[in-house]
Amino acid sequence: MKDTHTLSTQAAQPVPWKIWLKTSRPFTLTATVSPVIVGTAVAGYEGTFHLTTFLITFLSCLFLQIGTNYFNEYFDYRYGLDHSESLGATTVIFRNEMTATQVLTGGLVCFGIAALLGIALIYIVGPVIILFGLTGMAIAYFYSARPFKFASRG
Repeated sequence: MKDTHTLSTQAAQPVPWKIWLKTSRPFTLTATVSPVIVGTAVAGYEGTFHLTTFLITFLSCLFLQIGTNYFNEYFDYRYGLDHSESLGATTVIFRNEMTATQVLTGGLVCFGIAALLGIALIYIVGPVIILFGLTGMAIAYFYSARPFKFASRG
């Protein structure tokens, strides 16, 4: 399937923080917060809770989810799945509130931050976390991106 949209060539203007926040889709972040809180509760119950591990895990997962939301916005636009009246989408690209490149860059920056935090977790938890981190990043990216586009598969 051919891409139906090209990247916006308009000059990139600074994006107000409220638009970045809206595009991060804060209402979806419970999908990240809930499992981290449950895992933290189990660690607390077993007496293995460590604040540093919790904070790094929480922030890494949060940035991964936000990056996924930015990628979803970008790829839905690029593949022609969203339009200016799409329900559930923020449609910031169609409204010229952000360029496609800005949204894509937001996703890459968030994934980069999540990866850096993941590296810190390797030193705390051990190398087994690499498998979880890379798997999570791949699934998060390919949620909207080709060749898998998991979101479009139901």
